[in-house]
Amino acid sequence: MNRSGESVGDCLHYYDLALDRLLVIHDDLDLPLGRIKVIKHGGAGGHKGVLSIIEILGSSEFSRVKIGIGRPCHGEPIADYVLSDFYDNEKKLAENVIRTAIDAAEMFVLEGVQTAMNHINCRRLII
Repeated sequence: MNRSGESVGDCLHYYDLALDRLLVIHDDLDLPLGRIKVIKHGGAGGHKGVLSIIEILGSSEFSRVKIGIGRPCHGEPIADYVLSDFYDNEKKLAENVIRTAIDAAEMFVLEGVQTAMNHINCRRLII
């Protein structure tokens, strides 16, 4: 995952796609589980996979769906945490998050990033 840029770059080149047609969906430790944020552009925010994409493409001018996963609750190393299953008490919420991320991707494709941002960024899946 930390070398995602290679595949993304190859895909964009093969299909001759402009950056505004690219949507990267990735996890975000700085957002709590249940929070999804659609953004038009931005930096890597410490995410090595996103950094790889930016480096390979030479630009950060692509849209993203950032899926909050929160931080480890039991002191696990970050690498282990992001590669593990959700905690048992988070699994139902995680299913709702995945459905919302799918909605975000569909809105991006059908109606554009601004519509996706307007509809998804205001949703609160956490009570």
